[in-house]
Amino acid sequence: MALSNYTELQAAVRTEISVDISGITDPAIVDAIARAEAKVNRRTRLREAEQLATAIYAAGTTAIEDRLLALPTGMKEMLNLRIKKVSETDDNYVQCQFLSPRLIADKYSTSSTGTMYYTLRDQLEFSHPVAEDHKVMMHYLKRWDIATDSTNWLLTNYPDVYLYGACGECELHLHQDERVPIWKSLFEQALNELNRLDSRSRDDTILDTSEVAGMSSCRAGYNILTG
Repeated sequence: MALSNYTELQAAVRTEISVDISGITDPAIVDAIARAEAKVNRRTRLREAEQLATAIYAAGTTAIEDRLLALPTGMKEMLNLRIKKVSETDDNYVQCQFLSPRLIADKYSTSSTGTMYYTLRDQLEFSHPVAEDHKVMMHYLKRWDIATDSTNWLLTNYPDVYLYGACGECELHLHQDERVPIWKSLFEQALNELNRLDSRSRDDTILDTSEVAGMSSCRAGYNILTG
């Protein structure tokens, strides 16, 4: 069975666990996929999940609401944030320094000049307003969300992560099915391969072709901007 999108994944999970089990409804399979995906999101920091996004930090007053900016959809971790005046050239970004939420208040300022600090709550919060519009460049890790996106790099290259993870999450419906430990073991194996491949790809050492082929079905190169 093909595993190229969310619909096919749901069908594959049902086929794997055997469809004639009345306790497993379609919503239960959807929930099982979501739980498996949540575990992947918690336990991996993959280069293929890295994204770039831009937003405009508009000129405003000293009011708190003028120092807030919405986070990118699905962001789970900010890796880097840079800022520049919209009127300046594209290569004129400067680093914006992160502070924890409990420390940002120490840097609050009514001035529109000086080092810009930021923190993360449910929104981005900056330390001071700007006198003119600024462009913000965010480099971040995005959560996998197969239900929204229908397909993604992870499903294309590691369908077993989704399949075996979801099957293992159906354990409560399967009444001590002896296949559950196997599915869970295969899920853990796939996660370990993901993390091992990613850690090696971040090294300066060039990956051996046979090692890559053994850990991933993807033969293409990595693109830091794809998700």
